[in-house]
Amino acid sequence: MREWTIDLGFESPPLLMNQRMHWAPKNKITQNVRSVAGWRARAAGIPRLEQVQVVLVWSVTDQRRRDQDGPTPTLKAAIDGLVDAGVIDDDHRRIVRRSYCEIEDAAEKGTALVITELGSNEFRAA
Repeated sequence: MREWTIDLGFESPPLLMNQRMHWAPKNKITQNVRSVAGWRARAAGIPRLEQVQVVLVWSVTDQRRRDQDGPTPTLKAAIDGLVDAGVIDDDHRRIVRRSYCEIEDAAEKGTALVITELGSNEFRAA
């Protein structure tokens, strides 16, 4: 099982579930997240993977209360970027076996994507 951690370069997730924004600026941000995730995955030399787990890790420096699933739109856009980069063929459930967000206390703010290659026997066939 191999694992890669990609720093996305955002201090906080650019897309959050509770945001209410017009579709045009939201689309521009979504395209940027996709592009950043794709380019950074290519730069990290991640090969084509059959099955993966993808985790968005949001590092925070304060103790404010945050919803664990709040950054899900950023995670979704980043996974789409992995598809664009050719790391995975598609983002359906038989390829992206598990995806979720984590919020961790840290000394510096940031967002990272942790991609873990899964073997075919790590999850039962759905």
